[in-house]
Amino acid sequence: MIDEWLGKAIRKYLKENRYTQIYLSRKTGIPPDKLSASLNGKRRFTFNEYARICYALEVNTDKFLKPRAPDEKGE
Repeated sequence: MIDEWLGKAIRKYLKENRYTQIYLSRKTGIPPDKLSASLNGKRRFTFNEYARICYALEVNTDKFLKPRAPDEKGE
């Protein structure tokens, strides 16, 4: 599922760069419970949340997106 993959990619980046979820929550204004649920694939990121995460981490919005063939579904 795309949500799980996206959350996993962001969690990996956080770990590799020694950022905490609390730091990201404070920097983005996303409540910790919502951020945790999204990072664990239990809720979808909104586009706005995803954009704020990328801005906070100073990465392009395509950083965590997995390329897929045009005929693939998003799951």
